[in-house]
Amino acid sequence: MPNPLTIEKREELYETWLKVGFVTVVAKACDVSAGVCRKYRLKDKWDERKEKVRVEVRRKNDGEDVKRKIRHIKMSQLLQARGAEKLNNSKSIKKPSDAIRAIEAGVHLEREITGDDDGSKGKVNRIIIEYVD
Repeated sequence: MPNPLTIEKREELYETWLKVGFVTVVAKACDVSAGVCRKYRLKDKWDERKEKVRVEVRRKNDGEDVKRKIRHIKMSQLLQARGAEKLNNSKSIKKPSDAIRAIEAGVHLEREITGDDDGSKGKVNRIIIEYVD
């Protein structure tokens, strides 16, 4: 009866499998037979372990993406507010282009973040121009 592999060797097989994905390559790299790799892949449930790790990483990344999007939306809204404030507080607007660019950048950034960018840049420009005039 062959000697069972140590926990360390089994983990080495699993880690190698995660990197390369093929049992035959793992067998050659770790100096064991492909049959032994297949045996421990089933016995140690490598596929399930990989899926659990993938789900956990996705969950963590989704949470970070949401936080990043919220932060970016707040920045875009601040740009819009600053631009509107500049337009509203200026008695005689000599150069409203900075305020307009801030509003436009905020609107486009927010649309891009939320996925609502429908190519309506012309509409935004018309609204801003009407607001200034």
